[in-house]
Amino acid sequence: MRNGLVRLALAFLLAGAAQGAEPAAVPTVLPTDSAEYAEWLRQVNRALRDRALPPARRAAVLALKARFYEEFVGDPEQALHIWEQVPSAGPAPGSEAAQAAAQAERLRALLARHRGEKDALRTMATHPGGDEERTARVAELRRMIARCAGSPYEAGMTYYLGAYLLDLGQERAAYEAFGQALRLRPALGFSLPAPIRMQRAYRLWSVRVARRAARRLLAAWLLVAGALFGLARPWRWLGLRHALGLGVLLAVWTGCFWAGAWLIGRATDATPTATNCFVGTMPGSPMSEVLCVLFGYGLIGVLGAFAAAVATTVVPLPKTRLLLNLFLSLLLFGTLVAFFSLRHCRSAELEPAGEQGLAVARGSLRFTTEELMPFLLMDPRAYPGLALEEVDEEVLRAFVRHHYEAMRSGAGP
Repeated sequence: MRNGLVRLALAFLLAGAAQGAEPAAVPTVLPTDSAEYAEWLRQVNRALRDRALPPARRAAVLALKARFYEEFVGDPEQALHIWEQVPSAGPAPGSEAAQAAAQAERLRALLARHRGEKDALRTMATHPGGDEERTARVAELRRMIARCAGSPYEAGMTYYLGAYLLDLGQERAAYEAFGQALRLRPALGFSLPAPIRMQRAYRLWSVRVARRAARRLLAAWLLVAGALFGLARPWRWLGLRHALGLGVLLAVWTGCFWAGAWLIGRATDATPTATNCFVGTMPGSPMSEVLCVLFGYGLIGVLGAFAAAVATTVVPLPKTRLLLNLFLSLLLFGTLVAFFSLRHCRSAELEPAGEQGLAVARGSLRFTTEELMPFLLMDPRAYPGLALEEVDEEVLRAFVRHHYEAMRSGAGP
């Protein structure tokens, strides 16, 4: 009796779970927001892997995916490949099969008409020899974009224009080019790393503007402090007492800085980190050279604050003199901090390089290549249980599987 009740309860629970389970979402329209592109494509690929999906529904999903690659990604070759998969999806209705055949024929004709642009784009994707060749390619791309407006490869041309402008140090023009490429094909990032390059161009452009502002602030500080220093004529009244005070300030700065570096370095060196950057600050560590630079910036700040204190003695009112001294010191230290962070905190000095960097990363170092961005490659020996079935894109999954197995067996790089 008890076993019968248990079986009845289990059957009831299983039936309830089956009723409550919702089928996998199958997209029926194209995405409208760029934030939805990845999730939308993931749902499409998941639906196409479902063997229980009716042939008519599968043909409709393939049609949506083909439109997405043609209209949003700007990849007519991939769209043609998807349309050609519709007949193999099963006995679809005649209207869907006819539509797929018509779309495939249209794309073949389109690719034939723009074959010259595709060949030119392949040339632009190759690595240039130097800045002169980059400049020549920029001029050629601008002519091609003006001549081939409306081409299926216009977004790709605009992307490579931004890439060469970025290499030439024209960050603002590169940012605008990447933005134009993404306006033409909002999902271009699925075939070319336009969003990543656009963010990099914006960051470098911002850094350049910030450096220019920091230089102007430092020049203004030097003008004001120099004028006040000349009016104060400190060489007439500075003595041994002032020199000793400056020595004490420098000694305090030196002791506090290196004591803090030693304490923080000992704590971070003893703690494992998953970030791909050096955090050690002990003497002899990769960060110690950058710390010496920071120490030098601090010495300049201490000397500048002392000079500002001397210069403001020309102001007769004590409170006004104190406020002016505080303002000049804060302005100097803020400018020096900006200079240091813009020059060093995003440089390659803080990231692993060579064999030493790989040893520090301990297998978790991810890297990208220009040809495969924005995909992440990794050392498969650090990920022995990598689930390749979770990779949505069929072409990428085959590529990763090939190189993954080759590297695991020791045949790969």
